[in-house]
Amino acid sequence: MWTRKATARPRYAASAQIWMSAIKRENGDHAGATSGLDQAVAALRRIYGESNPGAAEALFERGLVHASRGDAVAAEADLRTAADLWDGIGQPEHIAAIRARAHLAGVLGDMGRIDEALEAAGKATDALIVRATSAAHALARVSARFAAGSSPLAELVRKRQNLSERWREIDERLSISILQAAEWRDAR
Repeated sequence: MWTRKATARPRYAASAQIWMSAIKRENGDHAGATSGLDQAVAALRRIYGESNPGAAEALFERGLVHASRGDAVAAEADLRTAADLWDGIGQPEHIAAIRARAHLAGVLGDMGRIDEALEAAGKATDALIVRATSAAHALARVSARFAAGSSPLAELVRKRQNLSERWREIDERLSISILQAAEWRDAR
């Protein structure tokens, strides 16, 4: 029943193809997974165009298939393209872009291209930090609204904010101490 509904709309059919291909990859059917993902990539590019991130999910999954069957060159190309599609629309912190860069780092590391692997991992980490910081700021804004009141809930929110600020200060001092220790060690 769901396949009839999915095939009535090409975007849904492509999504179903991606999901089924992920199951095939997990069960070792690399040829079946690749075939389905090739179809999904082609369909999504027809729908959204060449540079739209609509195909990024399929490219990401196809990159995983290539990596699992040992084709690092093809895996690199698909994973890099998937991440670049998200970057192209100004969303490098999208979770799909982060996952693509993290897997790309693994593929590059397996290929012995350590500097590139570290760069990809660094980009994934930076994007993850941006994502986490954005969520923390949103929570802080909501908490500020609650803290403005005089209810018991407002008191708890203020205590949480104070503890959070104290934790941030301690974490910053610890980070500085670790960096200073590393600099001292490297200077010796």
